[in-house]
Parts: sequence; structure tokens; C-alpha cells
Amino acid sequence: MLKKFSGSLITKNISMTHEDHLQKALRQDPKCLSNWSFRYLPQKRDKKNDKPLEAIGEAAQLQKSGMFLEAARVLKEAFERTAFPELLELLEEVYRESGTDEQILEMVGKLHNSRQRSVPSSLLFAKLLYQCDRLDEVSKVLDKVKLPGGSTKFPMAILGSEDKGQQMTEVWSDLYHALRYLIAVRQERSEDALQEAKPLLREAKILE
Repeated sequence: MLKKFSGSLITKNISMTHEDHLQKALRQDPKCLSNWSFRYLPQKRDKKNDKPLEAIGEAAQLQKSGMFLEAARVLKEAFERTAFPELLELLEEVYRESGTDEQILEMVGKLHNSRQRSVPSSLLFAKLLYQCDRLDEVSKVLDKVKLPGGSTKFPMAILGSEDKGQQMTEVWSDLYHALRYLIAVRQERSEDALQEAKPLLREAKILE
């Protein structure tokens, strides 16, 4: 049916649902598709998005076994290869569940200090440092962060709609200004705090 009615809306919906099921399967078992044949599909399946999902599945299995350091390493290395944003979210989750393991924090720091430094990985590092009350280090990290101008999106691989990419951009931008605001408040720099608060109170959000 997929081949015979390849241009129909129903076939498209079936294909999308099928892909969703495959992605969910990879999150549970990273090796579940290793011997899977996709000859039944009308078009060759793009497997490039499988890699971060396989890493998520592998990390989840390690995390369940209490192997937090190994899980964090899998997520870190996968993010270095793919820049898939969910990997950072899960890396933070593993860090918390580990009891804030210093070695995992150092892994996030290596992402920040790497040649391929990204805004999201640097901001995650700054956030975790702030939660450890290491304000001077947070400031040093934020000084190296350069937010994209205007509506430019962060260079990350995002599965989903254009709107989702924009939402991710706003999340990281808000985190950047929130951290700067909180540090200014803690250091009693009221004027700087006010300046950092302005981007967090976008008029567009109020008028929605």
C-alpha cells in the first residue's frame, strides 16, 4: 500500500506514525533496528537521525543500572557528533540522578571548552555551576557565550517543526539572561540586573 498510494495523505500519515514508532523503539533498545530490513518502504529511510536516539537508548539502560558516569559519557560523545539538543537535557538529568557527580560536571565543562563549543552546552555548564554557587566561574563561562542576533537559531540538530527550533532558541536565550540577572542580583548590581531582566519580559509574549 505504501508503494501503490505513495502520494496520498493517508500513506504519509502512516509513514510518519511508523517513523515515530521506530524512534520510540530506539529510545528503549538502541540495537533493535540493527537487523531490520526496510525494503517495504517506498523510499530509502534516512538513518542519520538514528544515532542520537541510539545513544539515548544506551544511556537509559546504563542509567537504570546505576552506571551514571558511563551514561553521561555516551550522551556527551553523541552530542559532540550530532548536536542533538535532547542529549543535553538527558545529560543534566543523569547529573542530578548521580547526586551531582563532579566528573559529570567536568564532562559538561569539556563541551564548553571544546573547539566545537555551542551556546546550549556552555549555558548548561553555566547553569550547573550556578547551582553549585560557583558564581565567578559562571561569569567566566557567560562572558564567552555569544548569542545569535535577531531570530537566528542556534546551530543544533532538531527533529520536528520550525516552531520547535524557535522555542529552543528562546529557552536558551532566556537562560542566558536569567543567569546574568541572578548573578547581578546576588552581587547587588541593580542597574545590571535591570538590563538583564528586559529581554526576559518580551512584549510579544504579553500580547499573545
